[in-house]
Amino acid sequence: MGKTLVIIAILTVVVMAGGIIAGALADSKYYFACGNCGAKFQPKWTNAILVYHVFDEHLLKCPHCNTTNMCTRKGQKI
Repeated sequence: MGKTLVIIAILTVVVMAGGIIAGALADSKYYFACGNCGAKFQPKWTNAILVYHVFDEHLLKCPHCNTTNMCTRKGQKI
């Protein structure tokens, strides 16, 4: 019984991590518009992982004005 629970827990963590990484990879295929300066940029997937977001608004650091603010997800690939 104990080994089964450990295996289920490990599989759950692996599946959750895979989902988080898949989401970050999907978001990195879009470009974002900075809420401060309006510049369009495309984040690396490592920067898009585990960021606060609400629908198409993500808390990202703009590479143009170097501010961290809510950036709006726009169309795919610049």
